[in-house]
Amino acid sequence: MGIDLGTRKRPMAKLKTAAEKAKCALSSQMEVKVEIENFVDGRDFETSVTRAKFEDLCTDLFKKTMGPVKKVLKDADVTKSEVDEIVLVGGSTRIPMVKKLLKKFFNGKKLNEGVNPDEAVAYGAAVQGGVLGGEGGEFTKDLLLLDVIPLTIGIELVGNVFMRYIERNSVIPAKVTKMVTTEADYQTSVPIKIFQGERPKCKDNVLLGQFSLGGIAPAKAGVPQIEVTFQVDANGILQVTAEDKGTKKKGSVTITAEKGRLTQDEIDRMVREAEQNAEADKLWEETMEEKRKLESYLKSLKESLDTHGDKFDADEKEQVLEIVKETLDWLDNLDGEKRNLEDYRAKKEEVEDVAGDIMRSLYGDPPGEDLDDEDDMDDIEEEDEDEWHEEL
Repeated sequence: MGIDLGTRKRPMAKLKTAAEKAKCALSSQMEVKVEIENFVDGRDFETSVTRAKFEDLCTDLFKKTMGPVKKVLKDADVTKSEVDEIVLVGGSTRIPMVKKLLKKFFNGKKLNEGVNPDEAVAYGAAVQGGVLGGEGGEFTKDLLLLDVIPLTIGIELVGNVFMRYIERNSVIPAKVTKMVTTEADYQTSVPIKIFQGERPKCKDNVLLGQFSLGGIAPAKAGVPQIEVTFQVDANGILQVTAEDKGTKKKGSVTITAEKGRLTQDEIDRMVREAEQNAEADKLWEETMEEKRKLESYLKSLKESLDTHGDKFDADEKEQVLEIVKETLDWLDNLDGEKRNLEDYRAKKEEVEDVAGDIMRSLYGDPPGEDLDDEDDMDDIEEEDEDEWHEEL
């Protein structure tokens, strides 16, 4: 017709309606005629579309339908051969090409077409409503309908680290409790930021909500014990509570299913990005773990000096204090984001070279004797790590 319909809403709406009718008709016919009266500027429109042409035009879309099928099998940890029956649900499962692709994907297994695809959706929703409402009696007592968490949810720890609470694809209702602690000395409140996503950095995930837990008794970093609980009910409503075990102070936030809800496309994108960046993310996690080990080691050195300071001579104590201060300054440097795994390992070895013999003398080992240095120093770290919690 030589007419641009891009900005003309009424003709486009008419065309979409006619295309939808043609698509449905081609599920049972080999060719359909498309007719639209008074299509645009008083002119009618008429054309014919064959099933072959339709399938050729939509080949890329048909192939995409296998994506969710593969994803479901992967998430359920089930192979194609372990699937007992393929039940077609939804109007588009009537399309011959969709059936053909499904049958091919499942190695020729017969498809169950005995259920009306449209009725199945409504029937399933009604049954689930009955189960959740405690109705249905004998008919629903043995039915198990599972909803799952679409993306992992957790909180932010110091250093932008994502602490995972309830993993993706966990069945709801679900409840998980973990212990965290303070980052700084004499900290009287902690922020609780709730994220969802699959990446180890919070900035790559989505913020769902936040609150602050106050009234914490001032104490050294790592001493307060704060119990954080994630609970998701059958309606998908998330409640996060935090309680300081010392003062019994509590804080909480409730996040409804609508608040911060992502579309399926956004969820798929985040899962895809996590898979694409898996190697880099793993390296970042290992780097943060090495950094944490270094920080823990420095903490153990300081505590040993505070507790057993009288057992070291002045020069030894000064050497350890100096290397600890120098390393803490190095950790606080703004260039920290540029450091890699080897940088933290090298720095820890540097500290051990200075403090190793001095600290071993505290436990009665002769200085300079090379007896499993790693094991000896790890013992010191482990004493501290036994009491170590995730820091907020």
